[in-house]
Amino acid sequence: MAQINIGTDANTSLLTAPSRVTNFTGAYLYSIDDQPGVVAANNFVSLFNPVASGKFLYYLGAYVSTYVTGGGSTTRESMQGHAITAASAGTLQAASAIFKFDSTYANAGAEVRTGNPTVTIGPNVFNSPPPINTSTGQYVHAIGAGLLEFGGPVKIRPGEGLVFTTDAGNTNQTWNISIAWAEGT
Repeated sequence: MAQINIGTDANTSLLTAPSRVTNFTGAYLYSIDDQPGVVAANNFVSLFNPVASGKFLYYLGAYVSTYVTGGGSTTRESMQGHAITAASAGTLQAASAIFKFDSTYANAGAEVRTGNPTVTIGPNVFNSPPPINTSTGQYVHAIGAGLLEFGGPVKIRPGEGLVFTTDAGNTNQTWNISIAWAEGT
């Protein structure tokens, strides 16, 4: 298994330039596993800061891994990360499904949705390539881990978020996605 680290460009109109976390209230991780690829466009998971949250989310990074279970895949449609300005529908994940980096943290204020949530797409933030092979090989991408090195994580303000999506795909593809964030003011 190979790993490729990918940094993200924080200079988008919907995601504020990097800054240090202040008044830190918790750090969280959500992971979705073994999601089959689809032929049509699909939003696999969204992370959204509700408009009335009163706090900021700080994107700390994500891991995307993918593999082919059989039959091969030659569909060239990457997993994309987009900034979003709205998220609804799909399946809103319960607080118990979100991992706390410390069990004493309060429940996450972020909304995590799976099951093809409806989102308002903004600029593309990153891409993770699909599996292109006829074997069951896999790889893992660490996305955004370098952000802390140049001043801090991407700040996600109330009414903003991220979505992991594909424009098309192949049912032989399988995706795993983990996203980490901190919360504070």
